[in-house]
Amino acid sequence: MKNHTNFPKLPNLLSSVGQVTLAITTLLLLPGYSLFEKPAEYLEWTNTVLFMTRALLLTNGWLYIEKTNQSKKKPGTITLKKRATTLISASLLTLGGIFLFHTLAVLFGAPLTEAVQHTWYGAMYMSLLLVFPASSVFQYDTEAWIRVFFQTGPENYKERFAFYPLVSGVFGAWLGAIVIPLDWDRPWQAWPIPCVLGSLLGYTIGIFLALIRQDTSTKKQGKQRTE
Repeated sequence: MKNHTNFPKLPNLLSSVGQVTLAITTLLLLPGYSLFEKPAEYLEWTNTVLFMTRALLLTNGWLYIEKTNQSKKKPGTITLKKRATTLISASLLTLGGIFLFHTLAVLFGAPLTEAVQHTWYGAMYMSLLLVFPASSVFQYDTEAWIRVFFQTGPENYKERFAFYPLVSGVFGAWLGAIVIPLDWDRPWQAWPIPCVLGSLLGYTIGIFLALIRQDTSTKKQGKQRTE
């Protein structure tokens, strides 16, 4: 018997590389201000571009590569209304993520009244990068959030590509904060640059972890069918 898999490896790989390229480009390669010279101003533009591209990918069905059966399920069967509803839900949950990351940053030592823009835009970047994709998958399904992030973990393609980047990205931001108090006097140590870069690195690792885990999972499924 053939080794069938739920998702072709090449589309998954292309989608993963595209997501990482998008994240790196919007943070480090936009023209204008430099992230290391004027982080707040630069992140403001970065967040705008990142949200617009995320919304475009989501509404056009490109944020994730899904299995389609030409005889039963054709591309475009998801209605515009459903995509718009998903976008609104993801945006609102992402807004909640901004407040959460901003609050956590203050609780962990970020200035409460100084550099508020830096903290806000840093939290916004992390939420758009990490929370938006997960929110587009789970939306307001509280049971799914609890199951994936606190109980049994991700069980399918979409859940893996929501879970690993978010967890790895948050961990990367936490690690990035370690270098802030060190007296090296480097431009990239200014708040919130290390956390932003750490979240990007963690997100990148998470994307490819999800890709590897998905590839391993589909191979196991194919092997079980042949037995």
